[in-house]
Order: sequence, then C-alpha cells, then structure tokens
Amino acid sequence: MSVLNAFRQKHVQRSKTLPCSTRRRQASPALVVCLERYNETPPESYRDAIAQARQALRRKREIDGQGPVQTGADKLSTESLRFPRRLEMILPIPAPSLSLDDVIEPSLESDWPGGLQQRHRYLRPVVDSLLEGYGAEFVGLLEDDADGLGVWRSKADITVVSQVVNATVPSLLKLCRGDYGSRVLEPGHTLLAVNPAWTEGADVGQLWERALKREAAALIDEGWETVYCYELVRTARGVDGALFRSFPGPWKLFLSEASGESLFGSFGPPRRSSASRQRRKQLLQETDGRPSVREMAEALNAAGTQ
Repeated sequence: MSVLNAFRQKHVQRSKTLPCSTRRRQASPALVVCLERYNETPPESYRDAIAQARQALRRKREIDGQGPVQTGADKLSTESLRFPRRLEMILPIPAPSLSLDDVIEPSLESDWPGGLQQRHRYLRPVVDSLLEGYGAEFVGLLEDDADGLGVWRSKADITVVSQVVNATVPSLLKLCRGDYGSRVLEPGHTLLAVNPAWTEGADVGQLWERALKREAAALIDEGWETVYCYELVRTARGVDGALFRSFPGPWKLFLSEASGESLFGSFGPPRRSSASRQRRKQLLQETDGRPSVREMAEALNAAGTQ
C-alpha cells in the first residue's frame, strides 16, 4: 500500500489497546468522559490533520496528568522501561506542488526524488505547526543530513524526532541514552516520533551486532502508543481507503469514493486528479487496535467490489 507497509505490519500487535469496555473500567475518570464524548472525522486538508494531531496530543497530556492511564506499561521489559515515555504520530506530508491548505492527496514516490532529506524539508513546517504553543524549537538534523532525522525540543518536556528508519535507530538510541543532552532522561519526559518507518530491533545493524539489536528491540519493539494517524492507503486491486485514529478514539478504516472515478481495477500508485479532491469517505470498520495490512486490504477489496 505504501513504503511504510513493513512498519505497519510489524507494529500491529504493538499498537493494540484494551477493548473499550475494559478501558472504561480501568482508565481514569477523565479518560472515561473523553471516550464517551469523543467523536472526530478524518481531516480534509493537511492543516486540518495538523490541528487534529495537536488536539490529540493535548488530550493525551491532559488525561495522563489527571491520573494513571492503562497503556500497557506494566507489560514492558525492564530494559524498555529505562527509555522515556514514547508516543508516535503518522501525519500526511504535502508534496512539493501542494500547500498545507490543500486537500490531502496520495503521496507518490516520484514526488520525492531527494529521498528522506527532501521529505524532511516539507515535513518540518508540518511539525513546526504541530508544536505551536509548546515553546518548541527545531534543534537540527542528527548525524548525516541525508538521513533526514529531525529533532525538536520544547519547554513542555517533549522531544520530537521525525522519519526514523532502521538505519538511523542507532542515532535515536544515542539520543535516548543522553549522548546529545540529558534532558531526555528526566522523569516524565516524552519522546514523540513523527512518521517513523522502522520495522523491528532485529532488523537494525549488522548480523553480528547483537548488543545493538537487543537495545534497539527494547526501544522500538514495545512501549509506543499512537496518538494520531491519518494515512491514505491503496490495495493491489486499486481500491483506495484511509486509516484514521485520533486519541482516545478507535482506529477507523474508510473507503474513499471519488465521484466520476473508478476505484477498482487500477493497479500501481494512486493517481492525482480533480476527482481526488471530491472524495467521499465511507466508514468500513472500527477497531481497538491498528488493523493489519491484510485486514485493511480484505475490507477495502470487499467494499470496492460492491
């Protein structure tokens, strides 16, 4: 469906949450009220997605500050617990030909001939806007500029990293160990990963770097909670959809229906057209945890043939 397939597939179990009824019994009163009143629809523009993500982060911080929330921390390994609290977001990035006020369109590989470094240039204003009100500043790129691994720090005890892939997980480990400053080690600090594309700890480093793989697994294989996600997806049969989650709501899978354009039988990457700006979204399913790539494909293909 996209270049992040491996990330999605290997992080389905990690992103699972408790069933809604269980969450209401075990969560703080603030979270119970939030769950009962919460209802949000997918964004239309990139700026809409940023605003929703900012609100989701605010809700998460407010609820965590009012009492303990069951997020599976009791199941983390001892080695994993030494790292900061970990949150993640999946945000759409406008292509070079688009602006933040444009309708969200499928991201094509041909849009990014400059790789991660080029993506960073267009992701940076997205993160800058996301962190408005947090007293945040862009610190710079870790290690090699070509890696496109950006770092932001804020006065609200949040460190943000972007576009971490398997090759740059060692740099993220250095950051979490305090090699670039001890602030990330302070109690209550939050590490927010925006658009991470790692797979799992076993894929990090060379075959003989077992210690690195163990440390990477402790950092990236567990302990992460997705507070916001909006991602356009397409099946191999050419059926378009969207995956959406905004804390504390459930994961929602939508079928995207474009007026005047067939969604079935079109192989390859999604096409941009005027019809893509008039997409209707039909809710197909809601789940407590992130659906797998296979589950999304089956649901979208079934709906696309009706």
